[in-house]
Amino acid sequence: MSEVSLKIGALPDRTPQKLTVLVDPPLATDLEAYSRIHAATYGAEASVGWFL
Repeated sequence: MSEVSLKIGALPDRTPQKLTVLVDPPLATDLEAYSRIHAATYGAEASVGWFL
């Protein structure tokens, strides 16, 4: 039986990155409505991440 040598590489960088996305007002309204429906259904807020 031959000896097997496994080498595990370094883990990739998993540091969160900030991303800014511009959306049209109708989509923003839909996302806010989704957030309210999610909170009412599951009892936990799902923030759409609006920072003014």
